[in-house]
Amino acid sequence: MEGLSLSTNIIAVLTLAGQLLAAGYQYGSSSAHFPSELRHLVQEVTALSGVLHAVKMLVDDPAVNTRTTNGSSRDLMASMGEPVEQCRKLMEEILRDLRKYDAASRKRGAWRLCWPLKEKATKKWCERLERHKSLFELALSVDEVSLAWEIQNDVEDIKEIQLLNKQDEKKAVSSAKQKRIRDWLSPADPQSNHLAARKLCRYGTGRWFTEGKEFQDWLKAGKSFLWLHGIPGAGKTILSSTVIEYISAKFVKEPGSMLAYFYCDFRQVSKQNATSLMGSIIWQIANRKPTMPRDVEDFFSAGSGDGPPKLASLINLLRRLLVRIHKLAIVVDALDECPDSLQPVVLETLRELSGLSNVNLLVVSRDHLNIKLHFEGLPSLGIQKKDVAKDIELYISHEIERNGKLKRLSSYIKREIIDALVKGALGMFRWAKCCLDQIGKLRSDKAIKSALESLPPTLDETYERILCNITEEDRELALQVFRFLICGDRTLTLSEISEALAVEIGSERMDPDNRLNDEEDILDICGGLVDRNEKNVAGLAHFSVKEYLVSPNLAKSKASYYYIAETLGNTELAKITYTYLLLEDFSTGPCSTTAEFDLRQKEYPLIMYAAQHGWKHVLGYKYGSDAALDGLLAQFYSSDNNPNFISWRQVQCFLGRDITGYLNSRTSSASTLYYISEVGLWQLIKGIIGRGADVNHYGGPLYTPLQAAAKYGHIKTLKALLGCGANTAPIGNSDAMRAAAGAGHVDCVKALIEAGGTSDNQDIGPYGASMEEAALSGHEGVFTACLSTKYYAKTEDNTPFWVVMVYAATMGFDGTIQMLIQKYGSRIICDNNEHFPRTLKTLAEYGRTKTLQYILQQPGAIAILLRDDVFPAVLEGAVYYGQAKMVELLLRNKKKDSLELGVSFHLATARGLPKISEMLLREGADPRAKDEHGWTPMFYAMQCLKEGSVERLLAVLGPDEKSGIMNVTGMGPGGWEVIDNSAELEVSENGCEVENISTSERQIRAKFPITPVVDDYYFEVRILKGPEGCMIGFVDAMFHYVIDGFELYSSYLGRTLRSWGYYAGHIFPEDELLSEPALVFTTNDIVGCHFDRVRGAVSFTLNGKRAGKPLPGVRGKLRPMIRLTPGARVRTNFGSEPFVHEIPEPAAPEAYVRGPPGIWPLTLWFSHPYE
Repeated sequence: MEGLSLSTNIIAVLTLAGQLLAAGYQYGSSSAHFPSELRHLVQEVTALSGVLHAVKMLVDDPAVNTRTTNGSSRDLMASMGEPVEQCRKLMEEILRDLRKYDAASRKRGAWRLCWPLKEKATKKWCERLERHKSLFELALSVDEVSLAWEIQNDVEDIKEIQLLNKQDEKKAVSSAKQKRIRDWLSPADPQSNHLAARKLCRYGTGRWFTEGKEFQDWLKAGKSFLWLHGIPGAGKTILSSTVIEYISAKFVKEPGSMLAYFYCDFRQVSKQNATSLMGSIIWQIANRKPTMPRDVEDFFSAGSGDGPPKLASLINLLRRLLVRIHKLAIVVDALDECPDSLQPVVLETLRELSGLSNVNLLVVSRDHLNIKLHFEGLPSLGIQKKDVAKDIELYISHEIERNGKLKRLSSYIKREIIDALVKGALGMFRWAKCCLDQIGKLRSDKAIKSALESLPPTLDETYERILCNITEEDRELALQVFRFLICGDRTLTLSEISEALAVEIGSERMDPDNRLNDEEDILDICGGLVDRNEKNVAGLAHFSVKEYLVSPNLAKSKASYYYIAETLGNTELAKITYTYLLLEDFSTGPCSTTAEFDLRQKEYPLIMYAAQHGWKHVLGYKYGSDAALDGLLAQFYSSDNNPNFISWRQVQCFLGRDITGYLNSRTSSASTLYYISEVGLWQLIKGIIGRGADVNHYGGPLYTPLQAAAKYGHIKTLKALLGCGANTAPIGNSDAMRAAAGAGHVDCVKALIEAGGTSDNQDIGPYGASMEEAALSGHEGVFTACLSTKYYAKTEDNTPFWVVMVYAATMGFDGTIQMLIQKYGSRIICDNNEHFPRTLKTLAEYGRTKTLQYILQQPGAIAILLRDDVFPAVLEGAVYYGQAKMVELLLRNKKKDSLELGVSFHLATARGLPKISEMLLREGADPRAKDEHGWTPMFYAMQCLKEGSVERLLAVLGPDEKSGIMNVTGMGPGGWEVIDNSAELEVSENGCEVENISTSERQIRAKFPITPVVDDYYFEVRILKGPEGCMIGFVDAMFHYVIDGFELYSSYLGRTLRSWGYYAGHIFPEDELLSEPALVFTTNDIVGCHFDRVRGAVSFTLNGKRAGKPLPGVRGKLRPMIRLTPGARVRTNFGSEPFVHEIPEPAAPEAYVRGPPGIWPLTLWFSHPYE
């Protein structure tokens, strides 16, 4: 109880000390001169608070309370009780004296004009505070617990906070967020293939391989590769599924090991490329972790807004994840099912994976020459006939017992079937299955024996027999089914295919008699070459079936009728889908209700496919080669008001449950010419324009036909539109060149430039907007194509080159930078290039050391880098983003006699970067140094809570230098800072009233950040004029050392990283996409801004009431900031006079749990992948 009482008394003293500090800062910040005696008093109170914190931590720590050194802990508590009580009385006495001058009868605000206590009295208080502090320090010394112990305990508190934060973040990550990450990383779902393969697997299948030496050696190795290859139909996918199950079961006992697998699949485009493969592997790794790895979350946050992830980025991400994995086994099945155009990239990716140190990679495929050449020199194993003979026997035996007719056969006939099929299979499961399917249809033992004597010798001959056995009346139906399954733009259900078979080309009505009575007849008609899954999705039964149907050999065989030529197949499917879209039933126009739309889909199962995919079958069509299709296309695109066309638009724009998307103002104004241009049906352009369509019609999601063609890279369509007189100049929101540049279509950009197109940006030139778009989208080819035009070769204006260098540095366009330097080096590397320092800083932040080295080799570059106004900012940028190699390069090139390192060491400590911290210390960085606001590196470390930072700093300081690191000499916010950037802001003499007298928005921030010893900071802003568009809040000065660089106030408050703002009606937590609704403020309202350092949160009030939810996860060196619209005027109370409203009470604990980050961070500076 004695310890509890002492702890309570200390808390009371600390509370009084906080009030006294607040009063001191109020007096000091309201005066142009901070009195020296007042500064001394503030320092003494701060120092005393630090020592009392140490005493309290000692008293509260159970471990310390049990210690028995020279003086026991009980003696310590007894000796501390009286001094603490005396200290409390002293604090109360000082505050009483101050309050005398704050009598209610005085004029409001008059007391702020000067420090009310005389210099002699203030010095007296300081001396008494100093004696108390010395007494406490002596008591701590007697107990052999120094200030280092206090900080060490503080470190443990920090670690506890970190643990709680991690737990809170884990709870906040929702399944919806995980689904977004999964879908973005890879749309492929390998589990569906795996489950399908397991259904066909029989107990004991594949044991010859999993128990074999080659596989066991592969699995046991720390790093290994094995290519397992076999003939078509050898059951490789079933074997892969067995291997996956085996590894999965084994790895249960090896917590540090992980398994990832991928099934390439000819039926699904998403399972045929390297990006999907890598994304799927990463997702499987992430999903097996207890929480989503931070690397994956950061990767998603930084890149998901820019389209699908890039392959190179995925590989780099996997490398980072592998650092924390003991072993990763990867199984990739059916590599040969990737199309020839994509297979080389997949092969190269697998080759790269095979070189990673802790990866065991197993690749399964056919023995194709291109695969063999790529894996030459790597371990491989061929599947032999004898290896799978037992597996085939197991399969056949099981299938016979599952088949009702075959099960009733005599054991003698069953044995004959098994022996004949195993012998004839020659290692091909697929051959055995097809033969067994045909035998299952026979009605007598004699027929079965006859069939067994004349089994087809090869898989192709097996398929030929099956096709030739299709009846005459079913031939056309089977051919159409094969066309849809091979040429279809997506997988189709049996219901959709059944509906397509009932269509009569050119007919305006569906004949009900044409429809199959049972859609499952499709499976019977196609004789086992087609199957369907549990979702009723149809597909060819095996990859070898597709290969056979498109093989030139089929065109010369007895079954040549079924040969599928891609061009003819697409033409036939186009005729079916456009006939369907032109049905009389759709001539009534779009549906008016959701129920009506649902009924239309039910009654016409092919409508979604026909509307959303039918046009793709026309892309390769040669207009004029099929009169029927020509007529259908002319009829469908005959008029913007064609009701069938409008019905199509409704389905085309259908999203979720909204059937009114086609009525959107931009969508509804789109013409038939627009939609043809958007999908690239270039051969129809002249015909539609010839019927009177306006080539420059303004309407549609992308505004004009030309911009639609440019955006989607339809070069033939774009040239056809240009040939018909399309306007290349930007029209309203339409900018075709910029659209093409943003999508990376170099050929379209060049065609538009040749046609006289421009996309102006006043800083960069006539193609500047396109170059900016290309840079932001990462398309260096477009960027350099624009830069290589005649305009830039002839211009004498240097500004475009200065600006594009910054873009190129940001996006990593190293080739572009070298080209610019080679052509215009002396015009870019010069003192009057105000953008060049930013180029250097950007390269430093992104760690592009090779490019920076290249630049520094040019005349004059190092001289600019080493300028006192450049080097610290460039170094700080590299440090903040953890670019160790870049920091090393910069330090190697700095002036030998210069110690100007800015706040680099502070930032390295705050970010928890020991390697960089050590480099800076070797170059003379001072671990005790104070920044412009009096903050030491220790304060940076304790605000950011990076694990290990405090301990490392303590080790650097040594035992004799720890007493001063907890003192702060700077002041808190007391007025708005007036510098060159705020020249168009009129600030009152006391620095508290601000008016924007300019014609554009302006920002200004407080003179000083919130002092680190204040746990609760609050200020009020009264809106005097023009609240619309004003933003009030905080910015992290620690982070903005870096992003401001050479231009203060450049980052948009509340909508950029590390800033939080209250805008009328919204509260912004670093990202406008995550803005929370809030109360709207207006003239004469008072906005309260509160920073709760203990809970790590910012909150806002309006006239004393909470304006919205608290914004959690806020740490750092916070500084008040406001953004004012033209004509706006506000008055701020930083505590220099009584507040109108109280500091808000804490919200519920769950309000301070930080949720997952948004889709991407929005900034007016370039967002970094490391942030």
